[in-house]
This record gives sequence, structure tokens and C-alpha cells, in this order.
Amino acid sequence: MFSRQSLEALSDILSDDYFGPLLHTLVLGTDHLTTDLPLKDPVPFEMQMEAPAPCEGLNIDTTKYRTYLADQNNLLSSGLAVAYLSSIFSKAKNCKTLIIDDDHRAWGANFLKRETGVHPTTTLDSLESQDFIASAFQTILIALTASGLRIETFQVYAGCVTVPINPEILSPCPVLRLSPLPFATSLTNLALAVDSGDNYALDSETWPSTLTQFIHRFPRLEKLELTFESRVESRSFHKISQALSLPCLQTLTLSVIDCTEDDLSWIFQKHRKSLQDINLDTVNIIQKGGTWNSLLATIRSQMQLRRLSIENCFQDEEDIIVHGNEMIPSSTSLQCRRHFRP
Repeated sequence: MFSRQSLEALSDILSDDYFGPLLHTLVLGTDHLTTDLPLKDPVPFEMQMEAPAPCEGLNIDTTKYRTYLADQNNLLSSGLAVAYLSSIFSKAKNCKTLIIDDDHRAWGANFLKRETGVHPTTTLDSLESQDFIASAFQTILIALTASGLRIETFQVYAGCVTVPINPEILSPCPVLRLSPLPFATSLTNLALAVDSGDNYALDSETWPSTLTQFIHRFPRLEKLELTFESRVESRSFHKISQALSLPCLQTLTLSVIDCTEDDLSWIFQKHRKSLQDINLDTVNIIQKGGTWNSLLATIRSQMQLRRLSIENCFQDEEDIIVHGNEMIPSSTSLQCRRHFRP
């Protein structure tokens, strides 16, 4: 997480001749402090699902809380976080996977709990938290560029079950606008969970382009996962489908979208020379936007897939199920999956 104690501890571990080379995957948490004191102890989503925390009264040491909050903000604004992370990435020579996640307690969160009386928050509900993740994301990219670390997998799941990241933060900051990312040609696996407009004042004409331009910075992507929250509108997804072009794409996962059959078919056929695995989750083909049966017929006749997975999907907001070789509406919510093999 973005605290001085957490980053210094990680840097010390990576300096160790034995433990340093063992780091292959690094998860950066979004845990952070906010100006407004929490009314209850924040709990990451996965921990809530596993074992809901009992409601307990908080005894916050406001002096220490404000001190650590100021240190956190100075860490980002002064460039010190870039220096810490650049050093960390430079030492992590065997690290191939970088994940930004809010599912679990970040390393250092319990330290802040002991010091201040409350855990840092992991949600991006407030404007202050959204500004924090935007600054943290750009800090990570700048540090990666400075270090030259060539990661192969980059996953951004921050807030994907509550308030995900604003896709506009994917637009490169001035420092990176003219600089190629050192991992641009090494990255083969990219996963992004982004907001589609409910939580941010997004320009529906520009954010899809910002998203696809970021994706296109990695021309050797073999695996792409896109999750939207809440469901992306068909007009925005149309722009994404028209722009997206990845010559090496083998696995495509799309989750939580409204779309037409044509837009899905266009993406699939544009990548049919390389595409082998398609995963669709919570996808709704809109009214007068075509049918699943027609889409499946196109896939059967024009593509050679190893696997096609369709789960929790809809036809004009009505659940669908697989019946024989067809997909039919159902008044009962069911999970449907088809596997296609050449």
C-alpha cells in the first residue's frame, strides 16, 4: 500500500539476496486514509464476504491519524512514492505480474490500525479516494517506466465490486505521453475493471477511446479481460468494439455490457486469426440488436475456437439458457456455458 512503512519494508525484503529473487507477483493495495474520519472500521469486500466483521466502536487517535494522512499525501505529491517504487521495481528483477487490488488487507494496514485505531479504507466512493487512486495509478506507471521492469501481466481490479477506477486515468500524464512504456512489448496479459459512467462524470464520446488507446499501448497482448461497472451502454461498447485491434489476441473476456450482436461479432471476426478462447459474463444483447442464436451460428461457421464460455447472459434483459444447439429465453435465472472445440 502507499505508506512509507509498507514501501520501506518491501524494499528491504527485495534487497535480501535470498528473498528478493523469489518475488514473481506483486500486489499493490489501494488502502488509504481520507480526510473524513470513518464511522466504522473499513473492511475489504472479500473479507466481508468471508466473515462479516462485527460492528465495534472506534477509538481513533486523531493526532496520529492526521499525521499518517499528511505523510501519505506528501508521499504522492512530492514524488517520493515514485522514488520508492522505482527502487522496488528495479530490485524485483524476477517480478512478472503486477496487480492493483482492493480485495484483501494490504501489508501495512494493520500497522495503521494499531497506530491510529482504524484501518485505512479500500473503497473509491468519495472524490478524495478517486483522486487518490488516479494519482497512485500514474505514480505506478511512472515508476515502472523509470525502473525498466518488463512485466508480462498487469491486472487492475481496484473497486471492481463497488466503485471501479475512472477509465480517464488511463490517459497518460505529461511525463509518459512521449515515453514508451518499457513493458509495452513484454506485456501479454491485461485485465481492467473500469467504471462506465455511473460514478464519474464521463464523456461518453471520449472515454471509450481513452480505454482502447491505453490497451493499444501493448501490441503483443495475448489475453485481455475487460469488466465494466455498472453495465456499459451499447453506444459506448460500440466505440470500443470498432476501435479494438490486437493482432496477437488469443483469449478475450468481456463482462457486464449492453451490446448488439454485430458489435460482438465484429470483435470476434476481427481477431479470428488468433482468437482461441472467448468468455462472456453478464452480457445483454439489446432489443433489436440481434440474437444469441445468430451470433452462435456466425461463430460456428467462421471461427475455430478452443473454448466459448457464456455465463449469466441476457437477450433484451431476459435470462437465456442453452437448449440443445440453441440459446432460448428463460424466466428462471440460470448459468449457461458452452464449450466449442474444432
